[in-house]
Amino acid sequence: MARRPIKVALRVLIGVAMLGPPIGGILMVFLTQFLPALTAGQPQPLAELIPALGLMLLSVVPLSYVVGGQTAVLAGLALAAFVAWGGRLTVWACLAAALIHPALIAIVAAFDSRGTEPETLRSVLTYTAILGIISAISAAICYFVLRNTWFMRDATKPPAAAVRDGAP
Repeated sequence: MARRPIKVALRVLIGVAMLGPPIGGILMVFLTQFLPALTAGQPQPLAELIPALGLMLLSVVPLSYVVGGQTAVLAGLALAAFVAWGGRLTVWACLAAALIHPALIAIVAAFDSRGTEPETLRSVLTYTAILGIISAISAAICYFVLRNTWFMRDATKPPAAAVRDGAP
């Protein structure tokens, strides 16, 4: 029997599935496009940067649901189950849930790599590491954005004591 109403768990699932992929997509584009330009000492002029950011948002946000949707839904389901059974939504719970999908990919790749080239396993594990880093960072950002909103406030508090045997 769940210790919290199902609507609280459903809010957690919806919040993570709706906010996680765009945060991860924007973070991935920032890390692959803008960070190398900044570290190379060639900053773009502001007149070029603002349209590039707008175009990035228009293209990355819809694509992020395709690329990171399954990771976000799996993490959201794990968090929703954890919250429904009385757990509190914390940053550590969000980080653990975000790393479930990358860990499953790494485990399957390790068991399925028998007889393949070592470079194949190395590339899959590199992808898994990048996916894990992006998932963990976006889960932390998602938690800090959602923790004080009315949407998630019930999930961050301890659950109320359950009424047993009809006693008030």
